[in-house]
Amino acid sequence: AGDAHGDFETGAVKAMFARDPILADAAAANSKHLDLSFDGHAESDGGRLKLALHAPLTVKGAAGGILQIPLLSLEGTPQDLHGSLRASLSGKDLPAIALDMPQWTRSGADWRGQASLTARLDYAMLRGVSASATAAFSSSGGDWRFHLTSCADLKLAALRPGASNLAESVSGSVCAAGGKPLFAWSAKGWHFAGEARGVAANLPLATVRMEKADGALDFSGDAQSLPLGTVTLATAQMTDRAAGPRFHPDRKSTRLNSSHITI
Repeated sequence: AGDAHGDFETGAVKAMFARDPILADAAAANSKHLDLSFDGHAESDGGRLKLALHAPLTVKGAAGGILQIPLLSLEGTPQDLHGSLRASLSGKDLPAIALDMPQWTRSGADWRGQASLTARLDYAMLRGVSASATAAFSSSGGDWRFHLTSCADLKLAALRPGASNLAESVSGSVCAAGGKPLFAWSAKGWHFAGEARGVAANLPLATVRMEKADGALDFSGDAQSLPLGTVTLATAQMTDRAAGPRFHPDRKSTRLNSSHITI
């Protein structure tokens, strides 16, 4: 058992979330001073390591943010480790995240495991995000891959790329596309590719309700540039909500290029 405390510079943290000033300020305010509380058992014997918690490990930020780790175990050698992890993050203006990794392994420099994640957050133009997903992850030579094991549930209160909402009350599923990883990351950048299914949303600028929308999502970027990509809408049912009807509900095929949208 033990406690640890530390004060930290917050410039790098604030820069990391610069596209969302509220989140950047909250993250920086919490990271100014951190208090860690640990109660567990750790041992090393002949090069083998073992660690288990007796009580949740907690990290408290200066502005009230809390990282709780009720489950953390590891066993093995530095080159051949396995374990499990369960953690949650909460706090004013911070994402609410719950992570469950029932099994992970590390062999050499490579990692593999299963993870379930639920999250509620605001980030830049994404307002009121609620997501739930389960994925298998792996890394090789510093390249990370995340493969969905089932479709992820996604809700979004509003998509606000400017002064007004482009979409509201968005809901649907995001699924793997052709066996490809949903998300890949390396030193060169990241790539997100998936299929949107059963998406519903209100489009206030067009005064239209969209339902039963299916399509493809493909975005990529790196640390120095803004995300670029496309949303290809295969089918959707549109309902006119204007005071005077302009069209009847129809199944339409449309391609939307969203490379001008910055996240």
